[in-house]
Amino acid sequence: MEDNPDDVVAVSVHNSSSFSEVDAPKYPADFETETGEKLRVHFQIGSYPNGLINRTEWNGSFIVGHQLWENQVNTLLQDADYMSPSFSVKLLNIYNTESRVLRVIPEVEALEDLTGNYYFVIYITESHIISGQIDNRLNDSYVEDYEHNHVLRTGYPQDGDGRLIFTDPSAGDIYYVAEESEDEYRLTIDESWDAENCDVICFVVNDDTEEIMQIEEVHLLSGE
Repeated sequence: MEDNPDDVVAVSVHNSSSFSEVDAPKYPADFETETGEKLRVHFQIGSYPNGLINRTEWNGSFIVGHQLWENQVNTLLQDADYMSPSFSVKLLNIYNTESRVLRVIPEVEALEDLTGNYYFVIYITESHIISGQIDNRLNDSYVEDYEHNHVLRTGYPQDGDGRLIFTDPSAGDIYYVAEESEDEYRLTIDESWDAENCDVICFVVNDDTEEIMQIEEVHLLSGE
């Protein structure tokens, strides 16, 4: 992320069976989510830290060990064909600080002719959360004031399964949700989340291959 701030979006998922359970007083934070559990079970992630990069298969597996993240990302960034987008995603956020209701109004355009079904998904992440964590890179592995960043708080619609927006789209096809329509994406931000530290991550997924085709990240309070 530091090397490629405009191209890499990170989501930290804290669903790892017994490792992510609340264990007060050393580990009081509960970062588990329904969305994260769906990902863990679906992709059969059983050791940590591991990751998915655009949910693209590598050598027959979606799972990429953390030692390989940098190399895999650099390989993709250097592939001009891969980096040529299939969709553009524009977002408008409207957040009511009193009701804590977030409204996300997207506009997604297909930039080429495509086949298959494509879903639109929204994640909310939160950063700068201070809580206990094990860091095995340190001699004293327990860190009481560890700073957790890009923590997945929720995915929606349907706990991160998303909403179907295109089937076999042609270049120029546009998916748009009008303001104040029944199709608006609405979510109440939990009282325990600090809205000033939250980001809205929206992406388009190919339902047939599971690959993330395009992604856009904006701060929850930014508007757009």
